Amino acid sequence: MAKKQKAEDKKNEIVEKKLLSTAPEQHHFFVADGTRIGNLPQLVGALETMHEDTYNFHANSERNDFSNWVRDIFQDDELAESLKTIATKTEAQLVVAKRLLKELL
Repeated sequence: MAKKQKAEDKKNEIVEKKLLSTAPEQHHFFVADGTRIGNLPQLVGALETMHEDTYNFHANSERNDFSNWVRDIFQDDELAESLKTIATKTEAQLVVAKRLLKELL
């Protein structure tokens, strides 16, 4: 049981560090409107100014680009799953911001 807990703690530590880091340039998110996003705080800011149509291009019933990026680059399955079910950019912005605040506190 202790080994399993240690492994889980280590995984959480890695995710926390990744959430607060900037992705390597080749793993930045390129938004359809030309915006380039390298980390989660930038994602929060981009979602604030992003047109709803642009958000819907990346997050709809056929694709979940933000969710996939968060899972693949920042290895946060919990946040990625939350982003899959969100309908608006404002909701997505709040979910990402709350996740970041949780890590900072």
